[in-house]
Amino acid sequence: TRVIGIAGDFNYGGPGNVVVISKGAQDGVEVGEVYSIYQPGENIVDDVAYPPGTTRALLNPRDKRVTLPDEFVGHTMIFRTFDRISYGLVMKASNAIHILDKVRNPD
Repeated sequence: TRVIGIAGDFNYGGPGNVVVISKGAQDGVEVGEVYSIYQPGENIVDDVAYPPGTTRALLNPRDKRVTLPDEFVGHTMIFRTFDRISYGLVMKASNAIHILDKVRNPD
């Protein structure tokens, strides 16, 4: 499930903004539910396991890249559902929420 829109035609949002998520009533989303929003983890070069200039780094260039875990950025409460999409109010955010951020059940 992803954030597919932010009300007001913005590219990012925060507390008080309305987000559109890619699941709706047909998928079991109900009014009043709270979901967590995560930004996808970055893909970085692992300089600890593969120090630059070492044989290991030279022989395994693809293995040097690692994807970090998704980062929690906020919560949204669903206030309106349709068949395939839902609207949620961002209640709390530690970082800006962007289109295509992941939406999951809260941990």
